[in-house]
Amino acid sequence: MFNLSENLHIIFWFLLLLKVVLIIYFVINHQKLKAVETNRLNLLYAEYKAEKNKAIKLKKTPKQIQLLKKNTHQKILKIKIDVVNIRFTLNEIFN
Repeated sequence: MFNLSENLHIIFWFLLLLKVVLIIYFVINHQKLKAVETNRLNLLYAEYKAEKNKAIKLKKTPKQIQLLKKNTHQKILKIKIDVVNIRFTLNEIFN
């Protein structure tokens, strides 16, 4: 029948072959997975950079709005002063 001592070398070579096949399979699978994950990581990094740039632009926006508001307020004050000066000058001329 099946004598273990006679077929020990066959079992040994079978297990060795199985081990080599599994190692090759896992190495190839690891390389493919590494490539896929590297691409995914690069995409996430690009998305992160884009979001970071958007955040920087959005942080600058309130400063720009405040600057525009300040400039507009200064122009309005200048116009008010000019109107008062014109009114005073007209009052002086016609009175």
